[in-house]
Amino acid sequence: CYSSDYRIFLDNSENGVPAGYTHAHGSDFIFSAVEFSAAPEYKIIDWDDFGFGVKVELRDATGSGTIVTDLVAGMPFVTANYRDGLTPKLSTVHQILTVDGENIVLDTPSSFTGTKFIITNNKGQKWVIYSTEEITFNADLSSLEASSGFQDITLRIALLPDGTSDTLYDPFWSCIVTGGSLEIFNDSSYGIRWTTQGDCSGGLLHLGLPHHDEVLSKADLTEVGLNLLSATRGTMKGWATPGNQDAMWTMDEIREDIPVQGFYPPRAPVQSLIDSYDVLGVLQDEINAEFQIDTIGYYAAGKQAQKYATMCLLAANTYVNTDVELLDLCIEKLEAAFDKFLKNEFDFPLVYDNVYRGVVTSEGFERNNVNADFGATTYNDHHFHYG
Repeated sequence: CYSSDYRIFLDNSENGVPAGYTHAHGSDFIFSAVEFSAAPEYKIIDWDDFGFGVKVELRDATGSGTIVTDLVAGMPFVTANYRDGLTPKLSTVHQILTVDGENIVLDTPSSFTGTKFIITNNKGQKWVIYSTEEITFNADLSSLEASSGFQDITLRIALLPDGTSDTLYDPFWSCIVTGGSLEIFNDSSYGIRWTTQGDCSGGLLHLGLPHHDEVLSKADLTEVGLNLLSATRGTMKGWATPGNQDAMWTMDEIREDIPVQGFYPPRAPVQSLIDSYDVLGVLQDEINAEFQIDTIGYYAAGKQAQKYATMCLLAANTYVNTDVELLDLCIEKLEAAFDKFLKNEFDFPLVYDNVYRGVVTSEGFERNNVNADFGATTYNDHHFHYG
């Protein structure tokens, strides 16, 4: 699904600017197999800093075929490796208009053989499909179905934006990104080492976001003229790494532009606002009240602990408070509140997750529910509530 084609702008605000936008979902293309008469089983088989591998297995009694794909941030292709005799089938919610320039007509199946195919649809999209082996597709208005199964074949599909050549992806289609790892060189320079497979003699083509473009070292990269819209982060540009070399992106920040951020904002509070809102009076009332930590769940408790910690920071700020006793009282009560975390006295204790290697609530495991405690077991807002 190319999300930009499904963007919906909300009603205009008073100044004529849209109040916001959202995205619907449409299945531009679905990788499947003729043999998938029942819902297949999905397994995550690997992951790293920038992606994960998915294995789709046949669950019924007709065979043991599998599809393996890697989902990596910034990939311009969607890739599917068919194994063990599966017959590839690509379907779409749209109407297929042409394949390789030939019109697709209702009730008139057409056959196409090759390793590259150009498809257009009534959504106004143009897609290109590549195959590692010669394949014959029988095409109708909603699908492309291979004429036979394969023991090992890889199909790749990519969107051709308006105005780009049908050959745009030809030098790069055989180099498949499977993941990536972050490497830190110093306090202002870092990189992404992409892992690849296949023939990378033409280099790896990968998409970067605007914030990458600002710091990306382009000495060894080639901008190929591919521009696609991300869901929320602006235009993505396609960059190609040199052929037959490690696929590496290097980012160099300007050291002087990196902010040094402590607990306090970079600007001092305005004294007149402190006085007009009686910040000190409110702070005194809050610190003298009970510090309540809800032990039912960590999602709410994290918010509460953050509130009390912020109060202590305000009490330590001489623009707001000069009463050392008020600060000492706040710290004493904050330490007592944190005891419940440190002693692991919640209704569902914290546990160490050996898979993703983090500390999370045990509630999701015990209830077998990823949504328990607002998804805290599966790291939802983890940086807020455990930071």
